[in-house]
Amino acid sequence: MEKYVIRKYEIEVSDEHTLIIPAHSEILHLGVQNDRAYIWVKVNPFNRGVKRVFKVVGTGYPIKYAPDTTLIYIGSFQFTFGLVGHVFEII
Repeated sequence: MEKYVIRKYEIEVSDEHTLIIPAHSEILHLGVQNDRAYIWVKVNPFNRGVKRVFKVVGTGYPIKYAPDTTLIYIGSFQFTFGLVGHVFEII
């Protein structure tokens, strides 16, 4: 029987951001807490960690990526000071 927990990972507001997340995890939500962007992820903490790469793009900025890259939209967030970011996972 697998045991799952929900963990929170900060998404840095940078072009690309790599996180080590247990394999076979499911991203549940993208949101802002205390003016920081986070994803909440359902994980099996006993699974080995794998690299997952995310791209943050601001509204009005070009989405730059290699032609053979797939981007999966995760969600958008807005800070209280007005910045709006859109998060994609790079596959």
